[in-house]
Amino acid sequence: MSPERQEAAQIVKSALAYISTEFPYYDPMLKVLGHVWDAPGVNSFTLDDKGRLFLNSQFIAKMVADAGSVDEATLECAAYLMHQVNHLYRNHSSRVGDRDPGLWNVACDLEINSDLHSVDHPLPGGAILPEHYDPPLPTGLIAEEYYVHLEKQPRDNDE
Repeated sequence: MSPERQEAAQIVKSALAYISTEFPYYDPMLKVLGHVWDAPGVNSFTLDDKGRLFLNSQFIAKMVADAGSVDEATLECAAYLMHQVNHLYRNHSSRVGDRDPGLWNVACDLEINSDLHSVDHPLPGGAILPEHYDPPLPTGLIAEEYYVHLEKQPRDNDE
């Protein structure tokens, strides 16, 4: 195992311990996820509908460098992990239907982030929120509702 991957694995382990203590309702789901490291095409964190969590060790190493401390990187990693688990809890993969997958993912992220932000829950860096749009989107909607709003938005706002 490379030193970068070893460091990333330690950050994830610390983040899981933090989540287990501070947000125990995430713990059962996080314990059953399989971890897949450095899969081609995965540049951060992602989750599939089979319960596999894909992690990019370079992204996590950069998170450590950007955060300036292992403790801050652990909190950031925890926020990413909790965000990903919310996709499973909310059953997003089975709700996509015939929608555009990229736009659907943004709508799902808005659903998750809006809810978590409203209760001062940690969010991953760069998390998109309804108020980031011009005009701001309503808060507290479900992904299907955000999707309808996003279809009316100029595409450059989806980033």
